[in-house]
Amino acid sequence: MSGGEPGRGTVAARAPYPHAWRATGGLQAGRAQSADGWGEHLRGAVDDVHAFTGALTEQEVALLRAAV
Repeated sequence: MSGGEPGRGTVAARAPYPHAWRATGGLQAGRAQSADGWGEHLRGAVDDVHAFTGALTEQEVALLRAAV
C-alpha cells in the first residue's frame, strides 16, 4: 500500500500467489521457531489477534479498518 497516512493508502501493486501455504500445526503467536526449537518469546502482552483463512478483499480490509 502507498499513501500519506498509515493504514489509509491505496493498492500499489498486485501479484498472483498460486501456491497456498499449508500449516502443519496450530497457530503460534508470540514466539518463533529456530534451528534448536521454539524461542524468542514475546515480552509483553498481545492485545488483539486476527487470523484469516485467505487473503482479504479491499472491501473486507476497509470494514476492518472502519471498525477500529
